[in-house]
Amino acid sequence: MKENDPVTQPKSILIEGSKLIQRFLEPRGFQFQFREEGTGSGGAFAWGDFVRGDRKLELHFRYSLGMVRYQIDGQSAAHERYMRELGVWEQCRYPGFSQDPLAAFRDLAHDLEYADDFSSGSGEVLRRAAGREAAQFLKAKHPASTE
Repeated sequence: MKENDPVTQPKSILIEGSKLIQRFLEPRGFQFQFREEGTGSGGAFAWGDFVRGDRKLELHFRYSLGMVRYQIDGQSAAHERYMRELGVWEQCRYPGFSQDPLAAFRDLAHDLEYADDFSSGSGEVLRRAAGREAAQFLKAKHPASTE
């Protein structure tokens, strides 16, 4: 296996990829914090987040950039749900399907251009997306209680 293979080096790829995201978020006051690396049933992984006050952009990397969640005031939404709520899903590039593990970070950096609500705005759209995602989860978990 090559030294930079995502199977063996998720931490280094996450850190390298975070630099692509940092170009957008750092001027808005966010700082990247590496959180953890390890090996689970699905293989080696690493995760970290960009933080500013009560706002976080959480990034998880295993073989590629996987879970991306936006959080504000303890409420969170997945990337797709948030982008759909913003009405820009059709213009989004993440997730893409490239063999280059850094391509997903470049794609996410592109999509962050639409996320001023999160990065510098009120967060109202993110809160709405989080509420809808939570309601959808509860409905799926307890379908009989919603009838």
